[in-house]
Amino acid sequence: MWLGLALEFQLASDILNTTIAPSFDELGKLGVIVLIRTFLNYFLSKELGELYEFEEKAERHPQHASLL
Repeated sequence: MWLGLALEFQLASDILNTTIAPSFDELGKLGVIVLIRTFLNYFLSKELGELYEFEEKAERHPQHASLL
């Protein structure tokens, strides 16, 4: 969760830096950064969801936790 939040703050920082002195090169780099961070955040949240689901199953069925 903290990693996702940190990625959001870094993205906001990059957007602010680009708005101060934009050029086509910087806007292109920003677009690539946004895409990469969006994919990272998506897959990170997906993996965290699977981890929470795994932990929830382990709590409901402690005798089968070693089998999961």
